[in-house]
Amino acid sequence: MDASCTTIPVGLDTTISCGGGTGGGAGPTTCTYNAAGTYTLSCDITPNFSPSIPCTATVNVEEGTGNYCGDGIVQTPNDNGVNEECEPSDPSTYDPNTEICTSSCQKEPKQNGEYIDLAIKKYIESNDAQTAISQNTNDTFDYVIKVQNIGTKMVTSTTTVQDTLPNGVEFNGNPAGSNWNCNQSGKQITCTTGQDVAAGAYFTEIRIPVKVTATSGTVTNHATVYNPDEDPTRSCLPNNQKPSVTATSCPQDGNNEDPAVFTVDDTVGELSIKKYAVDLDGNRRDGQNGNDALELDPGEEFYYEYKVQSTGNHTDVTITDTFPHQVEVLSFDAGGWNCRQGTKQINGNTHPTVICTRATLAAGTHTVRVKVKLKDSTTTTANLRNIAYICSDETGPYVNSNGERSCDPDCLDPNDPACNP
Repeated sequence: MDASCTTIPVGLDTTISCGGGTGGGAGPTTCTYNAAGTYTLSCDITPNFSPSIPCTATVNVEEGTGNYCGDGIVQTPNDNGVNEECEPSDPSTYDPNTEICTSSCQKEPKQNGEYIDLAIKKYIESNDAQTAISQNTNDTFDYVIKVQNIGTKMVTSTTTVQDTLPNGVEFNGNPAGSNWNCNQSGKQITCTTGQDVAAGAYFTEIRIPVKVTATSGTVTNHATVYNPDEDPTRSCLPNNQKPSVTATSCPQDGNNEDPAVFTVDDTVGELSIKKYAVDLDGNRRDGQNGNDALELDPGEEFYYEYKVQSTGNHTDVTITDTFPHQVEVLSFDAGGWNCRQGTKQINGNTHPTVICTRATLAAGTHTVRVKVKLKDSTTTTANLRNIAYICSDETGPYVNSNGERSCDPDCLDPNDPACNP
């Protein structure tokens, strides 16, 4: 790579400084540059009829050969200092204030050679989330980062991926990837690797486990990739400057940055519960009155079945129920709910209680079953009746299967005097 000054016209002497290259001195001379970059040449022209005239020129050198396009020499200046111009063959601009011809060379096309060029893609699990996909509050997932060498030369030096989690998500585990060394500082992540990656091949992926904390809106997360040997015209920033860990764009080459976007559906719909008694043969009874009651014998097993209907998204959902004291709880078929058993004293009798909770509940129909047994000691022939309640952060007070509301979230018995539906 070199840049050469043209022959100096008769009657002029010049001294050239190559500005970072080798060579220079009395002109004409040759300036040689051993690395791609932007260089500023300076010269001092001494004509035989006036004081010396300074000149500068900018040379842009890429891989391959970049030639200095002009000599910066002013052509035929007159004694009055007017009508000066640059040489017709010099694509320069004359500045009458400095009396300098300034030239910016056109970059020559790249020579057919090898170069490194990196591209990064960010996913929400397997979704290429360039446009928003839907998530719910408290959902968990992995951001997945994949980096490819789309250049023509093998990567052999250290590659760095940087990411800063935005508001709306928090870590749900440690970022990691095979052959990557990942470190966290607050919400910032830096992963480095020394993997040798051939042209066209992928690095091993990075996974970042997160949990959604946003309750509404759009959440966008950006990741960038950097390698010091990447082609300086194909890197995130000009001259392959390293982007900051909080960078959200790559103005020179968009392949070095990629976002993942999701929205949080904050639609709150209706929440209701319907309760059935179901025998082991699958006979289901609504049991709203004695004519629709499920007939059972002492010692017989059956299910209490809850059908939860939601027309929107809910958080911290709870089902509560207090069973007749003649019923014994055997097991739960929770279907994603966290169910536990307790007891409550009512009128001197110990009643089993059930509480089933769920952090998030999407729109739709959801089923919970509790397997129970009518105690062998049961002698009553009266109908056994109990009521289930459901609530969420969005609905507030509990709503029972009759559509009544309980004032107290801890109220498990509709007949409790402390409860005022």
